[in-house]
Amino acid sequence: MVLTNGFSYQIIKLVKKSAHFDKGVIDPKIIIGAVVIGAIVVFFIATGNFKFSASVNNQQTSTSSQTSTETSTPTKEEPSAPKTKTYTNSTYGLSLEYPEDWSMKENPATGIVVAFGSPKESSDDKFVDNVNVSFTNLSSKDALTLDQLADAWLKETENSAPTFKLLDRQHTSVAGETAEQLVYSFSNKGMDMKGMVVITMKNKMAYIVTYSAEEGSYDKFVDAANTMVSSLKLD
Repeated sequence: MVLTNGFSYQIIKLVKKSAHFDKGVIDPKIIIGAVVIGAIVVFFIATGNFKFSASVNNQQTSTSSQTSTETSTPTKEEPSAPKTKTYTNSTYGLSLEYPEDWSMKENPATGIVVAFGSPKESSDDKFVDNVNVSFTNLSSKDALTLDQLADAWLKETENSAPTFKLLDRQHTSVAGETAEQLVYSFSNKGMDMKGMVVITMKNKMAYIVTYSAEEGSYDKFVDAANTMVSSLKLD
């Protein structure tokens, strides 16, 4: 399948800048060494061009606030659910919950509605693990099915990223709609990466949620990514 118009294949290339850290705020230029398929971003390398804030300081505050209470009869306390914020975008008719210690940036690149950045794990952390939401108008492709859409995403990504490896593919549901979930790995600039993309369709629109992480920290934030996906609502 050849993708045309808004569903075309592009490589976004930005000039690398050095990172700057100040009081827990990362303000680097992010290289989106990214495969964009109808505005689908596969990965963000945190040396690039939009600001993710709120990281180590917020994480330390959250940790210090979790204190136990002494009781005469010790009991096993269930961990409290992580606190979240609600993101709503009336223009694209979507909303979702995201962790309060993650940063948020709207319209960081063409076709991306919003991106969320995880807390930095240390001052040496060169990659902001992230979740982003993008969309593609399918009004000119009435006959396109979800499986064909996922197949096209997979084909274009495999062609553009030689180290790309599909690890898992399965059907799921998002916002009451059937969806495809793909888990994959790849290498870029000497970094071993792992990601997950969830693709669904509604009202002639394709919605794509992408989670990208360093391979070693993928499991640390995947629950947060899954929670964001499961909380997604589409009008």
